[in-house]
Amino acid sequence: MNDDFTALLLKSGVAGAAKRKKSREDDMRDWPKTRNRHRLAAAVKNWANATTSRVEALARLRQVAPLERQRIQLTMTIVNLRAAIEGRENQIRRLELLVEERCATIDRLKYANERLGLENHLLMAMLVAPAPGEAAAPEAPR
Repeated sequence: MNDDFTALLLKSGVAGAAKRKKSREDDMRDWPKTRNRHRLAAAVKNWANATTSRVEALARLRQVAPLERQRIQLTMTIVNLRAAIEGRENQIRRLELLVEERCATIDRLKYANERLGLENHLLMAMLVAPAPGEAAAPEAPR
């Protein structure tokens, strides 16, 4: 093998990779410890294929890892925004219910006010009208 390639393999942490072929279990054990190793491994196409070297796979992984972190951050942002929207929608529903209750209270008070107004007119008419059996006495001039 090329000395530059061997140096690259040794520098990337793959000790002795140029001298022996590793099994898939060894590759997974030496794979960088990340939270989403299974996702990152799937993103690196043909990482275990003989045509793609481990160095190339690690280089692709280094390109994919920041994008994966950004995707996770954006996912969390979406989740937070959805929670905020849901909270606002709940608040809107509560306010609409409060408006409906207050409108119902206003309607009841209007009805009670109209009824009291009619009752007031009836009582005023009873005060002004003479009692049955009494003649209407002329009022004294002032």
